[in-house]
Amino acid sequence: MSRFTALVVEDDAGLRDSLGMLVAREGYDVRYAASRAEARKRLAEGYSDVVLLDLGLPDGDGMDLVRDEELAANCDFIVMTGNASVDSAVQAMRGITAPWRVACARSCASSAGTAGWSAAHRRCSASTT
Repeated sequence: MSRFTALVVEDDAGLRDSLGMLVAREGYDVRYAASRAEARKRLAEGYSDVVLLDLGLPDGDGMDLVRDEELAANCDFIVMTGNASVDSAVQAMRGITAPWRVACARSCASSAGTAGWSAAHRRCSASTT
């Protein structure tokens, strides 16, 4: 059985490493990027099953990756930010184009930080194939 892959896109090195360790404990193969450009490079090397994406990156808005139709068709995104506002949440949800992605995002978000979030992602991924 092949493992799921995750790309952690976060410019804060400490947070990026911590998220990566959390995701790896759930059984994912983890790759890292510190910028939007680096994330595009990693995704060009091979898509990830899930991308944990910071909105505020040094080279621009992380939502540009979500808005990329090719990437959105091949990766699930979990959008994160340390500067949350109602506007940023609304913009992030508008970037999710398919109803099942909204359900998956809600499921993953509601169980984030628990052992159940990986299972929620697997269920959502399985329902799309």
